[in-house]
Amino acid sequence: MDAKYPLKFFRAGRAISSVFSKQPQLMGHIQKRYGSRFLKVREYYAYRKNSVRIVDLKGVVPMFANGFDLSLLEDARKEP
Repeated sequence: MDAKYPLKFFRAGRAISSVFSKQPQLMGHIQKRYGSRFLKVREYYAYRKNSVRIVDLKGVVPMFANGFDLSLLEDARKEP
């Protein structure tokens, strides 16, 4: 898998509260630990990027090794 997809997510301007909207317990943990220090994913990633390792899943998930096209997911999100 190309690293551009996870990096695009980590560098984007999406709100952390949006990412964890369906996982309020995790959001609560982040707020308890960091307060309002990080509002965007990119802010948290900038702080923790030296601890992040992006792993190629082709060797782990056979569907990715067989040419699963992640751009299809992007296209699906764009449709109304």
